[in-house]
Amino acid sequence: MRTTPSEPAGRIRWLCSLGLIALAVIVLLIVLYLSTLRSLSTLELLLFQLFILLVSLLGAYLFGINAKRKSEEWALKQYARAAFRRVLTLYRSLVRMAEFLAREDTDEESSVDVRVILASLRATVLEQIGTLQDALEDWRDVIPSDVEDIEEKLADVRCELMDGGSDD
Repeated sequence: MRTTPSEPAGRIRWLCSLGLIALAVIVLLIVLYLSTLRSLSTLELLLFQLFILLVSLLGAYLFGINAKRKSEEWALKQYARAAFRRVLTLYRSLVRMAEFLAREDTDEESSVDVRVILASLRATVLEQIGTLQDALEDWRDVIPSDVEDIEEKLADVRCELMDGGSDD
């Protein structure tokens, strides 16, 4: 599975949020320890509480952003798989058309008109396969493992069509 550029940044944000929350807990423990040794002034308590509050809020904010992004990615992948299945249906249709063209093009007794029509159809199918490859490239960012499997099949079909068209 490919690594997306946002993954390292996401890990850093997770570590920062957990680090900030841990820092707030450590400062709280320090305040508790200091208060057992001596009586803290009102200003010291206020500053410690303010520091703990700000660090905790910042850590919770970063943690919430990360959780939201993970949730959005999960939801997007669910919808993407359904849409990608439609692209696969188009792919299968093009494969059937390519197989038909390959079978018909091998008939040596075909007239010139039929060969011209087949060449035109082959060009159309090749163009559609090219468009499908662009769509698959767009989907690669969302569901990379599914796309890699299909691209291998698509490359084979495209090569077969191009080889079949060189006989003319």
